Amino acid sequence: MSEQDRIRSSSIIMGELTRHVFRFIEINKTIKINLYNIMTCPNSDLSFNVVMQNLFGNDSPELRKKLFYGICIPTRIILYSAVFYFRDIPILQVVVGIAALITAIRLYPSLKAPGNQWWSKRWHFCISVVLVIVCAATYMQKMNSIVMPLVLFLSVIVGFIQSFFINFC
Repeated sequence: MSEQDRIRSSSIIMGELTRHVFRFIEINKTIKINLYNIMTCPNSDLSFNVVMQNLFGNDSPELRKKLFYGICIPTRIILYSAVFYFRDIPILQVVVGIAALITAIRLYPSLKAPGNQWWSKRWHFCISVVLVIVCAATYMQKMNSIVMPLVLFLSVIVGFIQSFFINFC
């Protein structure tokens, strides 16, 4: 093996070693973030915490409040307003019903965890189940379509009110 081949081989090995070290540091950082969040906010969604850390560089309660009031609530109001205006379109009733069913399925395993995570998981689960029933009844024309956006707006109003009483941990 020539000297150049050894140098190339060494640099490849060093590059791989460096990449693995940085990956270990990133994994270690993620584990520390998750452990901190488990201890301070036991109901926190760990995958969301990592996303917050990666996008914004922190996962502070102040940032969560800004996102909740500045993005989440306005976005939900806009989406629910669209549902209000287009509530008589059958495909929208199906899409909202499927989204509510997916939400209910996703929330069900976390119902055993006590407390809240920005919102009450139990309340959100109940709203999702009610919305599945309402969407099915609306689609089958057994219920007035106005009920669907009313349930959605109720979830926003209760969530907004509850946010004043919950710890954004």
